[in-house]
Amino acid sequence: MSAKTRLVPCAIPQPETEGLILEHNARTDSRLTTVTLFQNLPNPFSEQTFITFETPPGSEWLLRVERPDGAPVRTFAGNEGGIITLAWSGEDDAGGKAESGTYICRLEAGGRTDRRKMTLMR
Repeated sequence: MSAKTRLVPCAIPQPETEGLILEHNARTDSRLTTVTLFQNLPNPFSEQTFITFETPPGSEWLLRVERPDGAPVRTFAGNEGGIITLAWSGEDDAGGKAESGTYICRLEAGGRTDRRKMTLMR
């Protein structure tokens, strides 16, 4: 498991859950090759949003929140396949608050990429 993520049993997300995997449903079907990034909820958001995605079993993944120009804001990584939900509270990798605006959430896993737009309103 990546140093940037850890599994936590958490029924009600709290602000300190930034970047933690809140839910992980492992898939054991090795034929699964789909990489799907679902729309974050809520969107738009002001305090925290939840990002859910699906990757093949055992695949390493990289999820980046970027500005529309491609500049990185926040990076999450792991090697847990299946359906994963994590929280983003609008902070950048340095711990500062990201500005209001549109961001691109980009998931890379299994040689595939998926993207979604999300809006942060402070």
